[in-house]
Amino acid sequence: MSRECPEAGARGGARAPKTCFKCGKEDHISRDCPAPDPNYVKPKTQRIPGSLKIVAGNLPFSVTEEQLRDFFKGVEITDVHWFERDGTFMGMGFLTVGSEDSLTKALAKNGLDFGGRAIRVDYALK
Repeated sequence: MSRECPEAGARGGARAPKTCFKCGKEDHISRDCPAPDPNYVKPKTQRIPGSLKIVAGNLPFSVTEEQLRDFFKGVEITDVHWFERDGTFMGMGFLTVGSEDSLTKALAKNGLDFGGRAIRVDYALK
């Protein structure tokens, strides 16, 4: 697969060149680049057929359900279950989403920054 990017075209006026963070070229900006996002991390586990459950890991220990739902804005979250050991939050939670579309949107958040940490989003095994 070619990582070449299209020409940005004339935008009028003299502007300082910007470098695309995806491919390193200076002729366009990142949102216009067809190259794959280098920060996207593919899920590691196989999906259980029909399951709408995911696991979110490497969460900040101070995260609230409201902050989690705000991070997953656009994802229909129907249930959140925090993983705790002896009453102490362990930095991960299990989420149930309401549709296949929401599942896809949630998995797209894998590897993004959340509270200064790269969140891990993957299919839940149970």
